[in-house]
Amino acid sequence: MIRKITKSEIPDCVEVICKSFLTVADEFGFTVENAPRFTAFATTRERLTWQWEKEQRLMFAYFEDGKMAGYYSLLRQNEKECELNNLCVLEEYRQRKIGEQLLQHAFNEAGKMGCLWVNIGIVEENVRLRKWYEKHGAVHIGTEKYDFFPFTCGYMRRAVEGSGEGEGNEREEETVSKVNYFGDRVLGKMAGFLIKNANPSIVFHVKNDILKNITEEEKRELHDRVMREEIIQRIIACQKENGWLGNGFHGSNKNAGRYENQEVGVKYLGEKLIFRDTPVLKNAIEAFKTAKPDLFGDGDTDCDRYAAAGSDIIMASCVARAGYEDLFDISKEITASLDSFRRVTEVNSVTDVVKIRKRRPERVNPEGIAYVFNEYEKWPCRYHLDILAHTKSWRSKENISMLAHSFQKLLRDNGLDYFPAYCVDIGHLVGCCGAFREGMKMGVDRDGTHYVSLDLVEYMCRCGLYELVPQLKKEVDTIYDSVDEHGICRVSYDERALKGMGTYSGGQLEVDWRSRTRKLCDVTYRGLVILFYSGLRM
Repeated sequence: MIRKITKSEIPDCVEVICKSFLTVADEFGFTVENAPRFTAFATTRERLTWQWEKEQRLMFAYFEDGKMAGYYSLLRQNEKECELNNLCVLEEYRQRKIGEQLLQHAFNEAGKMGCLWVNIGIVEENVRLRKWYEKHGAVHIGTEKYDFFPFTCGYMRRAVEGSGEGEGNEREEETVSKVNYFGDRVLGKMAGFLIKNANPSIVFHVKNDILKNITEEEKRELHDRVMREEIIQRIIACQKENGWLGNGFHGSNKNAGRYENQEVGVKYLGEKLIFRDTPVLKNAIEAFKTAKPDLFGDGDTDCDRYAAAGSDIIMASCVARAGYEDLFDISKEITASLDSFRRVTEVNSVTDVVKIRKRRPERVNPEGIAYVFNEYEKWPCRYHLDILAHTKSWRSKENISMLAHSFQKLLRDNGLDYFPAYCVDIGHLVGCCGAFREGMKMGVDRDGTHYVSLDLVEYMCRCGLYELVPQLKKEVDTIYDSVDEHGICRVSYDERALKGMGTYSGGQLEVDWRSRTRKLCDVTYRGLVILFYSGLRM
């Protein structure tokens, strides 16, 4: 018999999962030392309880003579998809088609939820399991290699044949239509459009980061084309002997273009270039070790004294964006970023961490009030999110959950609109690095149109928050639904926030937007990245 488990049965589920997956571990040589995150070793009572309470997973078990013999869970990912997890059968109960019963039960439950797809993760090297899922209608859609696993993660998916009980043929036809049009094909169409039309840097990222089907020859050819671009050449030309780009740090100095400074130049190179050992980028990163910029003139240390501000946090975001986390120690800034978001979860309002400074009305607001962060206080800004989005060392279930909780508080619609516009008062008010406000939005509604903040949505998805922040899921669904039959993302967005690249905004990788196709390529690429980091696979 298959039934929903009760919370009190979670310890039994843990035992069944660990024992069942241990046979896989033994077969492929996985141990707690070389694969501590493998299911057989990482499943605990605390983890399943968190899945039960926080993720609200559906959990089912197969019972024979009152004893639990098999298990699976379903996690709803969005309106269209759910994920099948930990389907297993104890070794002594195998060869009785219990696994098939659990699998079909999972497909039926997914249909009752209104899902169109069930996503499945496997050990790619387990050919027998892959064939078993294929026998039951699943299609292999890709692989992923992670540093913490000694195996390759395989991804499969299966279309749900029904989407609810008793809804008739009309609903079934609608489901089939949606599956045929979107399904796993939408991301493939986006990738196809970009490979055919986009800048070589975008083509590289699509083929290397997402499709994972690029050759070394293609890498070299695309890299050479990027290096010949005018903006790249201007950045190379402004590099000094010590590796520093231009004369500015946080933005350009007089008579310099927007890319001809250390911060923007490094971020642009990190986004555009392919090889980390390319001299212009490598030398610019090395320059941070010898040149220590000081924004406030008093040895500012953003990790300690000033909330949401300082040179160190900007430097760390450059290092993270360029992909040098493993070669340049930014652990202090990563910790500061986590602590800043954690502080949001500890207070009732931003007013708990700021003080009021009276100023002339024309300098601040009609009331003459300026909010200034208390010294040695914490509060998150866009740079903190940038750092976390582009680094890996901090990622754990606990930290991701904390980050989600922080954003849920920041996004709450409680009427607050406090914006701490200043980090410090040193005779004059000094602005902070895009501090997040209470009541923040991931998009704006203007003239009857919803405009998505693509950069904020992308970084949150990169942090693994898609499943944990309902407002984020809504924005991602908007992007997904905006992709047309040609794979072009037609979502409404803030053009000023995407065009070019600067200190606080910009993600343009095309050389210019003189043609409509180039602009569409930049938008579609960001949409594809968002969908990819939301967990969708082609």
